Amino acid sequence: MVLYNSLLDGLQNLLCEVHLEEQPPQLSFKKWCKRYPKWGSRDRKLVGKALFDSLRWKRRYCWCMNTESLNRENLTELLWVWSVLEDISWKTPPTGKFPSASEIKARDKNGKKHPKIAHAIPDWLDALGSAHYPETWQKECAAFNTPAPLILRVNTLKTSKTALQQQLEKEGIVTTPIAHYPYALKCEQNARVTSTKAYQKGFFEIQDANSQKVAEWIAPEKGHVIFDVCAGAGGKTLHLATQLQNTGQVFAMDANPKKLEVLQERAMRNGLQNIVVPQEIDNAFQAQWQKQVDAVLIDSPCSGLGVLRRHPEHKWIMHPQRIKALNELQEHLLQTHSNWVKPKGHLCYATCSILPSENENQIDRFLQSNTGQQFKLIKAETMLTHTTGNDGFFIAKLQRQ
Repeated sequence: MVLYNSLLDGLQNLLCEVHLEEQPPQLSFKKWCKRYPKWGSRDRKLVGKALFDSLRWKRRYCWCMNTESLNRENLTELLWVWSVLEDISWKTPPTGKFPSASEIKARDKNGKKHPKIAHAIPDWLDALGSAHYPETWQKECAAFNTPAPLILRVNTLKTSKTALQQQLEKEGIVTTPIAHYPYALKCEQNARVTSTKAYQKGFFEIQDANSQKVAEWIAPEKGHVIFDVCAGAGGKTLHLATQLQNTGQVFAMDANPKKLEVLQERAMRNGLQNIVVPQEIDNAFQAQWQKQVDAVLIDSPCSGLGVLRRHPEHKWIMHPQRIKALNELQEHLLQTHSNWVKPKGHLCYATCSILPSENENQIDRFLQSNTGQQFKLIKAETMLTHTTGNDGFFIAKLQRQ
């Protein structure tokens, strides 16, 4: 692979936007690709690799640069270190007093003797992880830096798992079932599955296998009313609505109305007609549904430290103070939205984090509160990447007495 001069300007602007301005990498990548329409598919692939490698291995690269932080002046050196370690040549060698390739490789070899450098994680995260998972933390850190598989969830309203496999194979995409995940198919290679006819017909959605467990744990029955209070773009909402077989109602709520617009588009493609987006959640709405809902899902905002394979930027934009603020929000969501659960109904709390402060500790604190004393814990599970092969995830299921 060769880094051409035509890529450098856009790539440096992209890295500046993501690393220094903390803009979402996926959105920034798409934006800069549009600004450079002459980039071909190989160019975009190389730019994407540079971006996500720089996020995944930031601390390792900084170690090789003999610096602790990035700024506008040293982004070119970052690219030079990246290219040396990833065996990518420059069409025109960079100008500047940069370390030689042999110096970079020697420093990288020395850095791998230190787990925090080898796994490229910040000190605060290493301290938390080591404290909570003393025997397995290094394995989990190694898993953070492995490629994330592309997982599909079959839409059983429109097709079966076997039929979907056959349809995708006709379109050149080979998939395999995943044991103990009844609706999941793993793609053998990353592919543009959203361009397939099967996707356009609503035969499947992209959803990690552990995330698919949420709807299974809630186990809705036909005719149930379910509230998804942090629905986002609706991956779990769609799964719940499918489980209801287009009966009952799934109320989808989120603070970001644009995400709910995407959810409604996805629902149409999936052939779902039982998803409701409330126009206004006012006092009258609150009173109408108090203790009336069969199941409430709180897929809570969290640190995202269980999905570092897909979002390596989370380990750099997160910090203990921000997690503390998230803990307060999570507690508020549990206290506020649990009031909708009817007697014998269920409350499901989920995060894509592996930190106890966001997960089991949050549930313990809720159960000890006045509101939480009306509930009992049915089951809870923390799923780690290195043991499941899927995203880090937490689910707890409670029932109102």
